[in-house]
Amino acid sequence: MTSQQKTNKEILLLLLKATSMEEVNSLIENHPFFKSCGWSPYGGNEFNAGIINAQSPDPVGALVEKITNGIDAILTKKCIEEGIDPTSETAPQSQQEAIKKYFGDKVLNFDISGKEVRELASKTVRIFGEGSAEKPTISILDFGEGQHPSDFSNTFLSIAKGNKIKIKFAHGVYNSGGSAVLKFCGSGYQLILSRRLPDKLGEREDSWGFTLVRERWETGYKSEWYEYCVVDNEIPSFDYSPLQILPDGGVLEGGTLIRLYSYELRNPNFFITGQRERELAREINKRFFSMPLPIEINELRTQLKGWSEKNKATRIYGLWRLAKKQIDDEVVKKFIKLKAELGVFGMRDIQILIMNDEGKDGKSYKNLLEKIFLTVNGQAQHTESVSFLKTKCLLPDLAPYMLVHIDLSNAGHQANKIFRTDRSGVIEREELWTFQQRLTESIKGDETLKELNREYRDRKILNSQPEDKDLNKYIGKLVHDNPFLAKLLNIGVDIPTEKPDGPKESYEGQYIPTYFEVDGESEKAIPVNRYGKIRMKTDASNDYLSRETDRGELQWSTSKYVQVSQFSLRNGFLPIRIQPTEGAKPGDQDIIIFELTRPGQESLMVEMKFTISEYAEPKINPQGPPTPPTRLALNIPKLVPVSESEWSGRYWNEMDITEVVEDQDGIRVYVNQDAKVLKEFPKRNPQFSSGDMMKTIKKHYLASVYLYAVAMYFDLKETPDKRDWAIPMALKSISKFILDLAFTARKRELEED
Repeated sequence: MTSQQKTNKEILLLLLKATSMEEVNSLIENHPFFKSCGWSPYGGNEFNAGIINAQSPDPVGALVEKITNGIDAILTKKCIEEGIDPTSETAPQSQQEAIKKYFGDKVLNFDISGKEVRELASKTVRIFGEGSAEKPTISILDFGEGQHPSDFSNTFLSIAKGNKIKIKFAHGVYNSGGSAVLKFCGSGYQLILSRRLPDKLGEREDSWGFTLVRERWETGYKSEWYEYCVVDNEIPSFDYSPLQILPDGGVLEGGTLIRLYSYELRNPNFFITGQRERELAREINKRFFSMPLPIEINELRTQLKGWSEKNKATRIYGLWRLAKKQIDDEVVKKFIKLKAELGVFGMRDIQILIMNDEGKDGKSYKNLLEKIFLTVNGQAQHTESVSFLKTKCLLPDLAPYMLVHIDLSNAGHQANKIFRTDRSGVIEREELWTFQQRLTESIKGDETLKELNREYRDRKILNSQPEDKDLNKYIGKLVHDNPFLAKLLNIGVDIPTEKPDGPKESYEGQYIPTYFEVDGESEKAIPVNRYGKIRMKTDASNDYLSRETDRGELQWSTSKYVQVSQFSLRNGFLPIRIQPTEGAKPGDQDIIIFELTRPGQESLMVEMKFTISEYAEPKINPQGPPTPPTRLALNIPKLVPVSESEWSGRYWNEMDITEVVEDQDGIRVYVNQDAKVLKEFPKRNPQFSSGDMMKTIKKHYLASVYLYAVAMYFDLKETPDKRDWAIPMALKSISKFILDLAFTARKRELEED
């Protein structure tokens, strides 16, 4: 080893001991190595800050890119070890294929034990947290292919080189995401250490290579830039030997170690191994929603309050895999799979987990704001919130307990029409709106989800007070006597009425169906500008198309003129949505053969004839005469008083006032009848504490909150996403003075008497 190599190794070991930006600053200022080394611009571009800083705006999202690169490196290593060119046609053509080939079906389907998860995670990607509580230094280690020092500039330190664009099983494409972490590092300090696979060295020496990246700014420049250290214009290196350098004392023989100094996590004082909301492991689980391989996280900041050996290490493998592991216990109530045509993404599975709302209800899942996850190779590209399910899909009571996954891994370049390349959001364009519309229709129209929403709703209000007919009459009279109020609330025009719940019949179904036939005519006309529905009958059990074992499939022949856009199976009926293709015109006809497969048996077949009919005018619901006053109370949204015993079911407390929800059965206004503002009013005004007076006060309070809430609900009709938070927030303020305003005059009368 030359003297320069010895110096290189010496400074590397010092950098590995440093756990803060301040310590790195001190090394740069005082160590001879940095007096003589040079600095090269990151990506070969002195104006790189604009590109780098435009990457992921989220520190956890940026960190996930490092995990993605690590998993790509591991799969590439496996491919190279088999003597296969990762860019060739003989290499795996998807990430799923690579996982299956190199790790087996059990890992692909995540059918592995806790012990197997621990063993695998220790050999894939490991994350370490060290240093201060406020700004920890994060290290990411992967046991992948590694890179030779001479290749650093074209791999780790490049921007938009497209190094992985021909590797079909790699998640990364544009070679940009790896730099996203730099803006979250203290002074941009990032240490990179790597060793290439020995069998890919060729004539090159077997060496460790490393460099330090930093942010630089000088007087006279309008912007900062990022650069990395070099020695004689080359990446610092030294001869290979195993290094006992891992933060936990372990030995490193190859792969890549990335060290991010003084990293700006949003909740740095939390354990990075923690699974609570906003803790790092939890946040990674959300962003890497269905992780291809499990990884390990290590918390080495023993000074954190509550630290123990229990939270020293954890294994994570994505929120979806974690939830699916709990299907057989009390956390997950049901697994549902829908199929729908989702615009630019074509026919897709919509996988839905329903969490239990009783007993061990998986509270951590219920409290998630994100509910719909669109993933590519397990990494979340975009999410939709609980509000999407509540307001657009009309599942307000079920939505908090839902977890929805749509895998778009094989979407290819089509995904680029909707998702930003840095996975920071979506592009507002027609393809996105079509996708959202189709997704809404599929979830909203599923009968199983409707029924579950009713079940969860009814359980919440099981102990509610019986309907107060006097209160309903009181509200009806208020509206009836005030034409302006009736007009404001749009009473009797388009407010859905409460649908009575009919008797519910149990349905078992056959494990393997015995028949499959059309419910109705075997011919169907579909307007060229609309979609049509057909309905099949079968005796298959409800889980026949979604269960893991002995699952059947609905298949169909292709057609030039019509296409299947949605279907679901429920209680012996299989409704199928059919829509014309882009080139269809009136008069076109075709036949589709539908096939319901049966494991180990012949499929069941049905033939349907379709005709494209003329353009159909959109349906317009005319505004008819106002509803007669005698039926007014039946047409207004239902008021549901909520008592203190029911707070837990709604996650309410004494400060909550109201919530307005709409589902397939109508609109409901939940009002807290044990709210603090209502209880405190007679305490402040003892003259109103008599029984009869309290009844009047309570009636007025409930009616006032109800009317305010309904008015706001319809006022926010065009912005439904705001309803979830705007109405409860506003009524918390309004409720404070409702009673005082209403009873001021009455108070004076009592005082004069």
